[in-house]
Amino acid sequence: MAHRDVKPENILVTADNRYKIGDLDNVKYKNNKTKEKSMFVGTFSFTAPELLKAFKLMKENTTYNCYKADVFSLGMCLLYMLTFRKFMLKERLAMINEKGKFVSEIKSLRK
Repeated sequence: MAHRDVKPENILVTADNRYKIGDLDNVKYKNNKTKEKSMFVGTFSFTAPELLKAFKLMKENTTYNCYKADVFSLGMCLLYMLTFRKFMLKERLAMINEKGKFVSEIKSLRK
């Protein structure tokens, strides 16, 4: 299943330190064979670049892999947990336009 809105606020920790994913409103199940369109689902700070690019260009029919997008969003959550910094929409869109800028931004956070 694809969550399509992975973000820190949706990762819950139980009393015995088990992690669970909440807010299952936008879930897509694997047996659903429809292609994902670029209809925006999720939170800008944690969204995969291909969705942000489609959003920026206002392309409604761009297809994407929602399972891979969830992996990217989880990576952004881990980055947030390590740095306590969310990348806002304006920053993320600027990084899409400049190849390699996102990687250099991440490397600068390690200093």
